[in-house]
Amino acid sequence: MAGRTEHRSQPGSKPSTLGASYLTNFIMKGMVLSLLLLFSLTRTISGQNINLVIQVNEKLAISEVSHSYLVVGQDSNSVKMPVNYVPGELTLTTEIWNAINSDKSKKISLYFDYTTYSKDKQNVANFYTDLTRQQLQQPYLILNIYDFRNRRYKHWYQWHTDKDFLAELTFPGSGMYVRQK
Repeated sequence: MAGRTEHRSQPGSKPSTLGASYLTNFIMKGMVLSLLLLFSLTRTISGQNINLVIQVNEKLAISEVSHSYLVVGQDSNSVKMPVNYVPGELTLTTEIWNAINSDKSKKISLYFDYTTYSKDKQNVANFYTDLTRQQLQQPYLILNIYDFRNRRYKHWYQWHTDKDFLAELTFPGSGMYVRQK
């Protein structure tokens, strides 16, 4: 084995650079894991995200949804709190989540405005649906709004309600409204 030399640490000599780099990597990994844990705890403390998709007349609502808020409670005890909706996610603050989980939150309602444009004219419809704590804990929610300004949906679903729209919430194990032929 000509040309090869073995490096062994002798008692009382400096530690090799291999051992120092291993220790440095170990410390760095520990710091990265600590930071990840801190960020995940901060996200958990800051609120709750609900997997929610809103569709109006079977079309995904992307930029049309605005002024969304939750009303928790009934009558004089109700609290109106703004929420942030982006397609696929409804973001709730810790304050909202605590209000939902309190004993006086028998009724939870989600309200939002749906804005459309036709021939340079802006149309705004106000929609809402009632929710429960159990529904908010589902892995996903799909909110289908059938707007009766469209005659096809009015013919299919008007017989279910006396409102100008029908809100259908879909989640694992839920049912669906039947269309009228």
